Amino acid sequence: MSYVNALSRIGLGDEYADQMKCLDRANASTQVRAIDSIIGNLAKSWHPTGYYRPAEVQSLLDLFATEAEEAGKALAAAPLSTSDAESAKRQAFEDVGRKYLDQSQAYRRALADAKSKGSNVIDAPGLKDWVIRSMQSISDAYVTATVLQCRQSWVEKWLDRGYRGMAGIGAVAARIIGVAVDLAVNVVKAAEATIGIAGAIIKYAPYAAAGLGAYMLYVFIKKKTA
Repeated sequence: MSYVNALSRIGLGDEYADQMKCLDRANASTQVRAIDSIIGNLAKSWHPTGYYRPAEVQSLLDLFATEAEEAGKALAAAPLSTSDAESAKRQAFEDVGRKYLDQSQAYRRALADAKSKGSNVIDAPGLKDWVIRSMQSISDAYVTATVLQCRQSWVEKWLDRGYRGMAGIGAVAARIIGVAVDLAVNVVKAAEATIGIAGAIIKYAPYAAAGLGAYMLYVFIKKKTA
């Protein structure tokens, strides 16, 4: 079933048909399929202990900072090709902020705390969830930019960039196992927020797939709150 038909079923009608056709095209691309596979494999097969060396946390923070910045550039450069393009961009920016940036500050504080106390272990049981959700939100930003661009002419450069970024993060994350629990002494605990009901819906709903993501959520929420 096409996304246009799916949207009609949930009450969105054909108003966004062109955008959804572009979304359908992005979702069928080899890049987005590969990103979904990377994220899905991490979610199922990556089982870190929840205790990490500071260098492991730092490596992930550095990677995400770069990729979030690049995704932001893609969103900023995307054309205002629809009447609500600015709102769609803002939604994608905010999604990256909620899922990546807010929690990353807590991990940076934990790193500083570990350094000041001479600790070699950070207790961060939510790090895996943060990695997965941050990858989704950054990927969604690239899809949003691509959908807005598609309204004028199809371009794959942002999907290519998104794939390279997520592949890099996925490769690094998969190698991080963490510290064995019985060796986790002199530990600094990271302040981690729970994802809450809304976060759980986003985490487990089909809208969380990279090819749907922020743009689909924006359109759905906009319609339901109009």
